[in-house]
Amino acid sequence: MTRTIGAFLSFTGVLTLLLAITSPAAAQRGPRGTPIRGANATGARPVAVTGIITAISSTAGTLSITSFGQTGGTAVNLTITSSTAINIDGTTGQGLANLVLGMPASAVYQASGGVNTALQINASSKARVTGSITAVTPASGSTTIGTVTVTPADGSAVTLNVNLGSGAGTTTVRLDGSAVTSLTSLLPGMHAKAEYRVTSSGNNATHLHVNDMIRLHGTISAVMLSAGSTTTGTVTINPASGSAVIVTVNLGNGTTATLNGSSITALNTLASGMRLEVRYQVSSSGNIVSFLKARSGS
Repeated sequence: MTRTIGAFLSFTGVLTLLLAITSPAAAQRGPRGTPIRGANATGARPVAVTGIITAISSTAGTLSITSFGQTGGTAVNLTITSSTAINIDGTTGQGLANLVLGMPASAVYQASGGVNTALQINASSKARVTGSITAVTPASGSTTIGTVTVTPADGSAVTLNVNLGSGAGTTTVRLDGSAVTSLTSLLPGMHAKAEYRVTSSGNNATHLHVNDMIRLHGTISAVMLSAGSTTTGTVTINPASGSAVIVTVNLGNGTTATLNGSSITALNTLASGMRLEVRYQVSSSGNIVSFLKARSGS
């Protein structure tokens, strides 16, 4: 199955962390960071924010929530009082000590005199992330236990604890729909959708769905021919967002390649600045192109 990371890098990539909160109070939330309907006795309206818990201070009795998809956005700092209702995974009566960095959370708070007093916090230990695998690190001497880092198109990288063993606490991992039994099957550049639990010991992955077939849209920034060849080499592509991707092209090996709708047989027909769509497979020998469509001009 082919995943679209041209679109992925502009909107899908896109770190997608999903909030899983089912508290009845969630229905009264307004848009994040905006006042919600109703006011207290002083006339001030409560404000709602939804995002990820990025800071907790048990000493100061505060926490911070940063809106989804923001790598450098301003966090909302909240003060916790004895009246703050804290719910985790639908369980009421929780305290600040039960919250963990990285949990998806929503909060309703009162802003007054420069202090944001939390009225209610709904948090979840369940989270999701969609993006590119940027690191695979097996534990020493193991191919079944280690970490996988997934970086969304918009948002911070998430490092997941992965356990391919059996029993409780293991991770179900599939690559192109087939079960994975070794972390060595996963490579940086592959597309991944992960479900995980946020715990005090780390982000424990429960499910990891990976694809090695990628579709990418972007602009050519470099074309490098193999020595003595005009049909093989590499093309560097700059997508609309995210890092440049280098793909390997072999026009004599069944690769479908066109420029402005006409087939091409020489890689040096391509030039920097052209728009390009490619489909490729992430492998240990590189990003191998099977389809290439280029357009010159605007």
